[in-house]
Amino acid sequence: MAKADLQGGVRKSRTITRAFLLLGLVVTLTGCVRADFELVILPDGSGALRADVAYSARKWPVFFGDPFESFVTPHGFRSMTPPGVVAWAEPDISSADGWRHLRTAAFFDDIRGVVLPARRDDVPYAALRFAGDPAAGELHLVSDLGTIFARPVPLPSPQEMGMDGVSIPEPVMEGLRSQMGSLLAGLDLTLTLSTTAEVLQADGFDSIEDGRAVIHVDAARGAAAFKERAGVLVNEEALAAGDPMWIWLPARADSLTLRAHDAERVAAVEWFGQE
Repeated sequence: MAKADLQGGVRKSRTITRAFLLLGLVVTLTGCVRADFELVILPDGSGALRADVAYSARKWPVFFGDPFESFVTPHGFRSMTPPGVVAWAEPDISSADGWRHLRTAAFFDDIRGVVLPARRDDVPYAALRFAGDPAAGELHLVSDLGTIFARPVPLPSPQEMGMDGVSIPEPVMEGLRSQMGSLLAGLDLTLTLSTTAEVLQADGFDSIEDGRAVIHVDAARGAAAFKERAGVLVNEEALAAGDPMWIWLPARADSLTLRAHDAERVAAVEWFGQE
């Protein structure tokens, strides 16, 4: 990948980071967030990352406004689109039973083209990309996440979230970090890897349940990521050892699944392409 592409990707990665920091800020200020992410890979390598993020509307400080407002238009998603992602689905933002939800999906045509960019000593590099043969049920993770994993997840400032009129003194931010365990008491975050068949191996994930790989982040794990190192969010040893891989039983996707995916992708591309 060309350096210019990586640099552009790094800028997008920073915005992606801000999006996850937004989640962190919501958690920090409300103490209660639910988030479900599902990475779906089809036999041809295409797929989507589906997201359902919800925060407690009762606990969110009203003077901050709705943190999901930045994502109601395609423009809000374009700056957080990594290389390899072709479109975001129009978000479904709704409220129910005291919770505010944002549901969307990022579509890719070949996961081997998806890259997570990062910087080391101000030099852009590909922190994570994929190789292998999805049709054969095999992906190799080309991972260089050591720098990211070695550092704590940073606490977001209001300015990083675009909240220019809000100020939180540094001593308060440090106090938040020291109390992260209690602040994250309501955290419930799950990342799932799904394919059209049973997943057999998923390095970096915690376990395989009902044929799907799963990572679950609760309050204690989230607090350790903020206070110690980001690497606690995954099975870091499995990623660092040898040739990390995701392996599943090869299988053809049924026509109904493919038609549904294609229809969603077409709708996402149409919405995402709007000015």
